[in-house]
Amino acid sequence: MSTPKQNYLYIFDREIMRFPATVIIGSKTVKINAYDESGIDRVEIYVDGVLQTTLEENYSWVWKGFGRHNLRAIAYDNNGLNATDSISAYLI
Repeated sequence: MSTPKQNYLYIFDREIMRFPATVIIGSKTVKINAYDESGIDRVEIYVDGVLQTTLEENYSWVWKGFGRHNLRAIAYDNNGLNATDSISAYLI
């Protein structure tokens, strides 16, 4: 995941500064950098273990909510292998 980053404050989708925890005020565009020589089949986005969306192009998604949540992105290549990245954040 290129954004959001661990231990940063975001206000209305803008990175403000380093912070003791990841805090998002308003919504945040989640951006995933996924690359594999065989190509990327899809990227799945989960919030608290529940699938939110499956992306096949333009690996970005707008995260909205309230409270403390865990975000996980899983990228699958064309060979069936995958890589995972996750972050916990407070959304206000």
